This record gives sequence, structure tokens and C-alpha cells, in this order.
Amino acid sequence: HIGRPHSGIGPRRLMRLPGMADLLSCSQ
Repeated sequence: HIGRPHSGIGPRRLMRLPGMADLLSCSQ
């Protein structure tokens, strides 16, 4: 999971948007 508060996106929102989670994990 991404635990960076400055990103403005929490793990709960990542769970709701699996596609975005993949993009964020790839970018970071």
C-alpha cells in the first residue's frame, strides 16, 4: 500500500479505485 499522506490518497480510496492504485504504485 501507499502510506504517503502528502499524496492526498488513502488506502481506503485506493481500494475503491484499483486502477488508480496500480498507477500510483507504478509511479512511486
